Amino acid sequence: MTNQPGSAMWTCAACGAMASTLDSNCPNCRAARGTTPLVSAVQQSAVGPTTVPLSAVAVGSAAGVFRRLGRYMVEAPRIKAGDKQPSRGVAIALAFFLGFCGAQYFYMGRRILAVLSVAFCWTGYPAMMGFLEAMRMLFMTDNEFRQACA
Repeated sequence: MTNQPGSAMWTCAACGAMASTLDSNCPNCRAARGTTPLVSAVQQSAVGPTTVPLSAVAVGSAAGVFRRLGRYMVEAPRIKAGDKQPSRGVAIALAFFLGFCGAQYFYMGRRILAVLSVAFCWTGYPAMMGFLEAMRMLFMTDNEFRQACA
């Protein structure tokens, strides 16, 4: 099997027929395609196209983006070690009275949920979630509340 640099074709080693990189077998002789990585032309040079494995480009960049996004979503800069911990009573009051705009999330340091609550406050969904969040915080322990803020 030979990959054609810069194209989406490969050459069968058994019969020499051309096949798409989407095909796992040769359409002519049904020989299985090898396991060399797909290649794609990244930049044109004086010598010819420079090839880079698609798996390294696509998977590496997507994984990095999702890893950073996931870390920001999960480990968002909420309450720092030296900062004063938010009060559970204040958070409950904010969720009950101002939950329609996500005030409890701003207070607890959960910025992404706070911004989403403000963005969708016209739907009524954040108001319902604010009431449910107030009920949930009412019955949680102090350690659970600290983990929700940290």
